[in-house]
Amino acid sequence: MASLRKLKILGLILLAPVLAACETTGFGGAANLVPKQGLFQTLTGSDRAVAAEAINAGLMSSSEKPVNWRNPETGHAGVVRPGEALVDGLSESGTIYVGPGGLNLPNPLETALGNYELTRNANIRLGPSTDFQRIKTLDKGTELSGMGRDSKTGWYLVARDGTIIGFVSDTLVKESRSGMSFLAGGPTVKARYCRTFGHDLMLRDGRKDNFTQTVCRRGNGRWTQASFR
Repeated sequence: MASLRKLKILGLILLAPVLAACETTGFGGAANLVPKQGLFQTLTGSDRAVAAEAINAGLMSSSEKPVNWRNPETGHAGVVRPGEALVDGLSESGTIYVGPGGLNLPNPLETALGNYELTRNANIRLGPSTDFQRIKTLDKGTELSGMGRDSKTGWYLVARDGTIIGFVSDTLVKESRSGMSFLAGGPTVKARYCRTFGHDLMLRDGRKDNFTQTVCRRGNGRWTQASFR
């Protein structure tokens, strides 16, 4: 099993200035993720509403499958292309980890670093309770790296083979014999689910435009737009 120090990190040097040390602008809905520049500024309110639905679906998708949209009122259309999902804010060092698409981080996480193993077959989910989608089922005895523990439900955010894979119930894990663990408690962190996505626009008259941005979602459900200082 990969140790915590060997966890897969995606573009740490390039992305840390964008996410870990970024200036962000808060906004409430995905409609604000539709650019207001280039040909995107010609979109109507109904165009933006349709595009926003596609953007939200793409950002919270568990895959990188493109999401198409088309507004029958105007004839304008687009394609949202979700990229790899990231988890930011787990450490003071600003390390950014690869994670599953659609991950939910609704509450602060307590420190729970180290090696754990499953006490029986367990479902891995996109959030810290059975209310969230099941990603996969792992066998009893599977070793996992702990990344944090949800401060409200007690579920563990875990990693395997170098990548964060989701949450598992605290009733299904125990400290592993293969390495030291730091049990939950102490300071909490407010991790963020982040994702880069591209947006291709096709206007009814054939003109085209595109835009790429990275956004992060906090526990309150609000998206923030990552930007360079």
